[in-house]
Amino acid sequence: MNHPKTMSEAVAIILEKLPNKNKDEISKSDKDTLISDAHFGMGMWIRNNLIHQNENKIDLFADFQKGCREGKWEGMAEPDNVSGVIVGLVWEKLHKLL
Repeated sequence: MNHPKTMSEAVAIILEKLPNKNKDEISKSDKDTLISDAHFGMGMWIRNNLIHQNENKIDLFADFQKGCREGKWEGMAEPDNVSGVIVGLVWEKLHKLL
């Protein structure tokens, strides 16, 4: 498993692993509903695989904090917030691909 250093790298890993069926479901979802509903599904996968086991977690959290300072996101750099933002970024990326 890759260890993302940035939020963009995390999104790229997820998009590479997601089956097309799931991508279609995500792209048809409401963004806020998806983020809320994904907490125990995709969000948990992100936390377990891309955050907790990530040897580059400090870099990933630093990238999250940079985005907060730039006004892109809000919250503390902790696994729940970071995974929620990543879910939202996956949704945004899928909508830019359509």
